Amino acid sequence: MLRENLLEDIIHPIELLIKENSGYTANYFGLYRDFGKVVFIIQIFNNLNTLKTLKEDVREYRVTIRNIIRDCFLELYCRAYGIQTINIDLLRKIIYQVQELLIRKNSDYGDSYFELREEFGKVAFLIRLTDKVARLKTLAKQQAQVEESEEDTIKDIIGYCLLELYYRHYGGKDGMDKDKGWQE
Repeated sequence: MLRENLLEDIIHPIELLIKENSGYTANYFGLYRDFGKVVFIIQIFNNLNTLKTLKEDVREYRVTIRNIIRDCFLELYCRAYGIQTINIDLLRKIIYQVQELLIRKNSDYGDSYFELREEFGKVAFLIRLTDKVARLKTLAKQQAQVEESEEDTIKDIIGYCLLELYYRHYGGKDGMDKDKGWQE
């Protein structure tokens, strides 16, 4: 079962990445103001394609996953609070909501992600992420046919990315520190 305290250890560096990289955040807000959500979709699509070409044991693989999470949190922030200077308390509110959602969903689904990851390797992560990115691209063009918003899809992308980082860092569902390649 997913351990909340270990999940927080995965999320904290991403929060710092957003907080300490104000230049990237300002640039993201500027592009969002000029071009809207298409900037986000392009960023996520490009990062997904990067993941597909990398070996999973390289540092860049993990960094790319963190970048996806960062961009998803920035996108949710823009949608919730508009384009402005980042307010860390508002960002933490979004992070907490997504973290709680992931914990509840993981409870509902059991450890299905970790089991698939063990059975099929990184392709399990890439397939789930590809499905969610495809959904975002579709929703950018047409109205949703089921009650799942773009924001819900973005939160799912964050969830899968966090589960993948958790798996890579702690070695799976039990949170045992097996260190599957987490050197910085």
